[in-house]
Amino acid sequence: MGTFFQTITNGILIGGVYAVVATGLTLIFGVLNVANFAQGEFMMLGMYVTLFLSRGLGVDPYLLTFLVAVIFIAFGYLVEKFLIHQTLSKPHETQMLLTLGLAIFFRSLMMVICGPNYQSLAVPYRLKSLLIGGVLLSYPRLLSFLVAVVLIILLWLFLNYTELGRAIRASSQNSKAATLMGINSNWMYGIAFSIGIMLAAVGGLTLVPFYYVFPDVGVYFGLIAFVVVVLGGLGDVLGAIVSALLIGIIESVTAQYVALDLSHLGVFLVFILVLVFRPQGLLRGRRSS
Repeated sequence: MGTFFQTITNGILIGGVYAVVATGLTLIFGVLNVANFAQGEFMMLGMYVTLFLSRGLGVDPYLLTFLVAVIFIAFGYLVEKFLIHQTLSKPHETQMLLTLGLAIFFRSLMMVICGPNYQSLAVPYRLKSLLIGGVLLSYPRLLSFLVAVVLIILLWLFLNYTELGRAIRASSQNSKAATLMGINSNWMYGIAFSIGIMLAAVGGLTLVPFYYVFPDVGVYFGLIAFVVVVLGGLGDVLGAIVSALLIGIIESVTAQYVALDLSHLGVFLVFILVLVFRPQGLLRGRRSS
């Protein structure tokens, strides 16, 4: 039983990171109706920026959370205004190709700048763990999960208890009606996209103390984010959070009881089954919106 609880705990901890990246993706889709295929690459950029800043400033990566968040909110807003916004009135294929192009560009750019080598950051607590009830909690993974929880709580509070957050929600539900009520929907689009990108980048930041950084690192995480969003229901933030934790657990259980190399097998098997039998998402239709 000890191994089982350890496996479940490991899945929940990595599921927190999946939840942050996927929540950013589902926020972008819910507000802009754009499937951002570069979400994983923005996460990768967040990892590299964290790596460079941590080495250059000599500070712990988690202490850079606010700085990295500000950097990518600004960067995301510029990307939305100068690129994404130009395609909002065009077919979805145009938006898809644009974000795919961004993904390839960012990966190629980092390959040129940093090369294909795996890089890591040496932190003093990298191999330390906390023993609670017979379950080992890795310090960096636990910190990563806690940062993810705080971010999600702050996002929920922002969307539900601030005027700007409610304006974003109004724009996502009916942009024309929101405009008639005096809300600048175009501005809301930029803010929602920048928050979504920030969540991906900070999700990457939380991985740096225990995960390798390389140009293609965002490919898998971006794919997992899409799996999570589909399982949770497109545009459903709560569904994305629940599905992310479920995906983390499935991945961890598969790695432990089937094979480490097949850790993704269970995830994509569930994904296929959901697409066939519940394409609207696991939680859609089971609770009120």
